[in-house]
Amino acid sequence: MKKKNKKAVMTIVLLLAIGSLSAQNEWSLNGNNVSGGQPILGTLFHQQSPQPLRFYANGIQRGIFSQYSGYLGVGTNAPKNPLHIHSNDIRGNYFDFNYDDPENPIIGSDVSVVTRMDSLIPRDSSNNRPSGDYSGLQITNAATGANPDNGLLMYVHGRHGFLRHQESDLFTIGSRDFDIMNFTLDGRVGIGTDQPAQMLHVVDGNILISRTSNMSNRAPDSYNGSLLFGADIDANTPCGRWGIEYISDPNNPGYGEGLNFWQPSGANQGTTNYRLFLADNGKIGIGTQFPQAELSVNGTILAKEVRVNTSSTYWPDYVFENNYKMMTLSELEKYVNEYKHLPGIPSASEVEESGSVDLGEMNTLLLQKVEELTKYIIDLQKQIDELKNGKE
Repeated sequence: MKKKNKKAVMTIVLLLAIGSLSAQNEWSLNGNNVSGGQPILGTLFHQQSPQPLRFYANGIQRGIFSQYSGYLGVGTNAPKNPLHIHSNDIRGNYFDFNYDDPENPIIGSDVSVVTRMDSLIPRDSSNNRPSGDYSGLQITNAATGANPDNGLLMYVHGRHGFLRHQESDLFTIGSRDFDIMNFTLDGRVGIGTDQPAQMLHVVDGNILISRTSNMSNRAPDSYNGSLLFGADIDANTPCGRWGIEYISDPNNPGYGEGLNFWQPSGANQGTTNYRLFLADNGKIGIGTQFPQAELSVNGTILAKEVRVNTSSTYWPDYVFENNYKMMTLSELEKYVNEYKHLPGIPSASEVEESGSVDLGEMNTLLLQKVEELTKYIIDLQKQIDELKNGKE
């Protein structure tokens, strides 16, 4: 009997309290006579001046449900999103979503919502909390514990937003079916792997850099976006010392397209393109975007040794065969006087028109002329010897 009396007294006190709030603040708890028999906690309908649902703690308003949008505001009377948290207090306000905490259940859920204050604000390397306004969310569960340095923390410090994983395991971003990106404690990022070996490690996938909008601020000096490399970066070299980009002209498809190794503009130089250019047709240019051969160099080549691979069938040892026909010296003189170049050798006008000389072919032709000259000299020496013998 005593237990029943106590429950009856508590019920009467609760109803009196709710009735008092209803009379003063125009909100009430309605039972099974509202919304199809579902119990409702909220403000009464008022056509002229609808009221929001306000939440107080210790006599101070802490939260509000907007009567117009249905948005929930914490620390603000005008929430702009379904959940809007705002703080003007240096200590900050945090919601802690603590999963699997049997001591703090919400009816029909395993999520508890509690308020955290300055204990949640991250400390710097000197164990000091930086000054500024904080507002954020903390998500923990039974495995992480519910201390300030547990779980996942999402907060705003001043105008700076943070998403901070505070546990010793991976932080993973994923879709419904896949883990997309993993972050390790030392800051490495894995895409397609939870064990990244470098600062960025991609497994079973590609990295694509595509067109930007004509040297936008997001890709200075580069038309299509670049991979940039450098050592000490400063205001004079914001893009580093080297870049690699794919070049294409949307107004001239197929014109000069390829992979460009270039140097960004800096304090002592302007942008320098085509240090090395790998054209789409497989040709390589050094100092040029339009290589005309497998390797085109717009400049000087210095080498310790150059080897030209040419077929032995073109090597002019046939000059020394008995059946090889040569011009007489008088015929050669007539040809040179008329055409101003040796027979079989390209003229100056032909070289100028073609714009280049085949090094292997030219060496073969020059050797042919040396061998012909050698035969001329041998024949002349025979004639000289015959003249000498005749005089004797």
